[in-house]
Amino acid sequence: MFVIYIMTAYSHSLVGSGLTRQEQDQSLHIRLDTMTHIADNLPKPMGSTGPMGPTGIGITGPPVEIGYAYFYAIMPNDNPDEINPGDAVTFIREGPSSGIVTPNIGMTGYGFDIQTTGLYMITMCASITEIGQLVLCINDNEQPETVVGRDTLTSQIIGINIIRAFTGDVISIRNPSTNTGNLTITPSAGGVTPVSASLTFILLFVEPDPH
Repeated sequence: MFVIYIMTAYSHSLVGSGLTRQEQDQSLHIRLDTMTHIADNLPKPMGSTGPMGPTGIGITGPPVEIGYAYFYAIMPNDNPDEINPGDAVTFIREGPSSGIVTPNIGMTGYGFDIQTTGLYMITMCASITEIGQLVLCINDNEQPETVVGRDTLTSQIIGINIIRAFTGDVISIRNPSTNTGNLTITPSAGGVTPVSASLTFILLFVEPDPH
């Protein structure tokens, strides 16, 4: 519309210019080409957004989930007896949990059933009266890389481990079976208030169940 308006005005200006009809037509043609080129290069309004393209093809990765479970014991009632070699520490009280682990009372003491296959960070902490050690077990198998202990009587025994566990595995914290001494969970370390022992499970990564 802009080009038509300009060209109409220009055509009127040629009348009486002294140019021949052929020269006027030639001048109009040149001016029309110029104005069309200018109009073609003017900024255009943005069009509407087109439809979304198809979803790309790929393999969906395994789900990622953070889960947790916290168990503990209060002394002396929750662990009144000495822990024999091969027996488990009792963490009978249940704290906050997302359901990834459930308690399992076995012949050797308190264990915990894994409900979700994946990578776990497991933290254990207990005040022990004697010099001694603790070990994490999976299905009654002691994991040698998880053994922690102390040779003085001034600190707790603390272990932090990352393990792969599968649905149905049973986790327990035990006095290593190769040791000769019994362990006493200290009733009131450092004061008169009963102390706790704790066991924390953090699910770091969910993995496909192989079964």
